[in-house]
Amino acid sequence: MIKFKVALGLMSFLLCLALMSNSGGRAAVGGQGTTGAPGEGTCGNPGCHAAGNFDPTVNIAVLDDNGEAIMEYYPNQTYKVSVTINAGSGNPSGYGFQILALDDADNDLSVWSNPSSNAQLVSLGSKNYVEQQGPSTSNTFEVEWTASTDGLSSVNFYVSGNAINGNGSPGQDGTATASLSIPRAVLSTHNLAQEVNLSVSPNPVMDRLSIDLSTDFNDIEVIDLTGKVILQSTDSQIDVSSITAGTYIVKVNLQEGKVATTKIVKL
Repeated sequence: MIKFKVALGLMSFLLCLALMSNSGGRAAVGGQGTTGAPGEGTCGNPGCHAAGNFDPTVNIAVLDDNGEAIMEYYPNQTYKVSVTINAGSGNPSGYGFQILALDDADNDLSVWSNPSSNAQLVSLGSKNYVEQQGPSTSNTFEVEWTASTDGLSSVNFYVSGNAINGNGSPGQDGTATASLSIPRAVLSTHNLAQEVNLSVSPNPVMDRLSIDLSTDFNDIEVIDLTGKVILQSTDSQIDVSSITAGTYIVKVNLQEGKVATTKIVKL
């Protein structure tokens, strides 16, 4: 009887330890992806963080250098990805998350860097995740994502988030999932900006934009972040006073279908 109690106590201790260790991130500790991506489950199950409390929601934002949400991404550009878990009720003691980026064929596009202090990068097989370091008192996690130079696929972000009560048990927590798909900008797969010494000034610009490069061009387009052409000109001096403030792409159409692009900020 004593041996049984000792064994039962040891099992309980190990189970508790396992559950507590999972707070360091399901991929890092449990070796599992739980983002809700194709082929994956979510964290809303017994042994992880059973759903039910706090009514959490998860928000994903992919931001450019000016902190504006992007509508499409450009190859080889680095963006900030922000994940926020909001509790709809109650007062969680901490938060956790896991995020993954895939293309339309479910191949990994997760090129992550510079996670916030409450997050970590974890690789499982061919997939790369970002998740919490441990229970975070902050409900926001950030990481940089660099877009691939290959293919024309959208990038699809899958994320799970949890709000926890901090009692070391998977019960009485709350979980949620979200996803976000962002198309690739329809531009040449090779940006010749450096090769043709493309420069724009002033940048930021208020009224008149001057474009300089070392080769001939057909025309110049000013494109907003939804991909809409706002202005088009065959002149290297462009009046941008009529467009609204924000971030735009200057696309210089060169010969033989080649392009050079750069980003400007309109004041």
